[in-house]
Amino acid sequence: MKNILIIFCIIYFTTSFSQENNYPEGIYMNFDEVINKRPSKDYNVELEKRSVAKIKMNGGNDYQLNSLDKSIKRKVLKKQVYAYSDGNKLYLNCFKHKVQTWYSEVLSDQDYFIFKASIPLQTQKFNYKIKELTNGKFIGFGGAFSGMKLAMLRFPYILNKKSQKVSLITNKNIRDFISSNRVLLSRYEKEPNKNDLDIIMSYIIEWNETKIDANKI
Repeated sequence: MKNILIIFCIIYFTTSFSQENNYPEGIYMNFDEVINKRPSKDYNVELEKRSVAKIKMNGGNDYQLNSLDKSIKRKVLKKQVYAYSDGNKLYLNCFKHKVQTWYSEVLSDQDYFIFKASIPLQTQKFNYKIKELTNGKFIGFGGAFSGMKLAMLRFPYILNKKSQKVSLITNKNIRDFISSNRVLLSRYEKEPNKNDLDIIMSYIIEWNETKIDANKI
């Protein structure tokens, strides 16, 4: 029942975001273009939902852009573009934030962009050790099996629109953010599975969507 509630909350908040914060369709080459909702490029591209097999084999995040007329080099779409919108949802290029390659969907858009993405290229950049993020799993086995397991891991991230800083959110630091909402924090502390990344994601999304009102509590 609790898992169903978590899924419902994520769907509710992401649906509200897609309805209320549409970004014009196009290619955004930098952060300012995103904030101003003014894409500067209209490349002829398609958004591909990457398969599990492709992610396991090549790593990276859940979406990629492909040029339909081959006029745009793959490296431009992979490394130079900042974000893409299909006119409904916004997708951030995670390579810009050292969180593997390709794109992740923005799940919440208020003071922060919240998205779910791969394990970072440099875990120390986010003040973590790889064993902390994997709970010691997949470490020490080596080889392709370990790499494929790591490639499928997804973590909650938030991008601060004022500082443009990206933070990886786990049970280690979620309280630093949601403590501004005492009711939400109290609810989180009662969770039996605080380490569950889906639960952490649901709380950080709710905090982002309601934290303005939370200041009045």
